[in-house]
Amino acid sequence: MDNTFEPIDTTTNCTVADVSINDTNIGSATTTLTYPIRQPEEYVNDFMVSLRASEIRKVRKYCEDAKKSEFPWSEILLAISTTCIGCFLGALTSNVELNSLKGIIMYVVSLVIASGTFVAYLFIRRGSISDVNDLADKVKEYIVDPDNI
Repeated sequence: MDNTFEPIDTTTNCTVADVSINDTNIGSATTTLTYPIRQPEEYVNDFMVSLRASEIRKVRKYCEDAKKSEFPWSEILLAISTTCIGCFLGALTSNVELNSLKGIIMYVVSLVIASGTFVAYLFIRRGSISDVNDLADKVKEYIVDPDNI
């Protein structure tokens, strides 16, 4: 008589494990469970890389510092610039005369403000882009490049 236990396939969401009990000595019975594992294609030829906990702490600190964002002054400057450009274009389509106070404000002052705030926007934006690049360089110093191992 064969004392091998085979489970009944009663599950509906996943396959039943391959369970077998070897009845060589009932006092010390052993059980094995075997599940089929499916891995994504990118994991097939993958390997593990060790990373020190102190390096992970440093990278996490850099990321936490980057998350502490300030008020987006560059976006406010861009909004002011585009509003002044809209004011100038509105004056053009409305045929506002240049020799009036409204014309001086809409043609001269709005263009000066638009130009100044747009230049300031470009400088501040360039600084924030370089900050992101600096963060990426700092993080890359601590993370191992798996292609060059």
